Amino acid sequence: MVDQGITIDCRVLWQFIVRDRGWWGVLRLTREWAPTYSLGQVEGHLAALKKRGFLAAREHARYGTLYGFNADCKPLPGMEHFVRAAASGAPHVGEIVPPARPDLMSGHYQPPQGSYRAGAFDYAACPSLHMGKRREYRSETP
Repeated sequence: MVDQGITIDCRVLWQFIVRDRGWWGVLRLTREWAPTYSLGQVEGHLAALKKRGFLAAREHARYGTLYGFNADCKPLPGMEHFVRAAASGAPHVGEIVPPARPDLMSGHYQPPQGSYRAGAFDYAACPSLHMGKRREYRSETP
């Protein structure tokens, strides 16, 4: 395998592993990123990240070598804020945050209050005027 530097593709995989906060094997990561990266590409990127100390590796009896980010690893240059945000669980820029799901089976529903002025929808008290005069509706059928 040819040694490669840290590329944009390495950075993307590193961000994915740091955000997930788990341990990933080469095959599992390849399945997650197929068809973007091949098995050889994922293997090369993970090896480059581990060699430079950006990821840690541990052996697992069933899954082989697993890669993850822990306290002994150093962040990629300029990505210290990303590591802090991933550790705190805060949503990342551009990430879609699901809406709050209130418990609908308990409590009483209070409809939201509109910001309309008083009498805005009272059509009988506020008739429509045309040129200062009230006009009755006339059907267009003869």
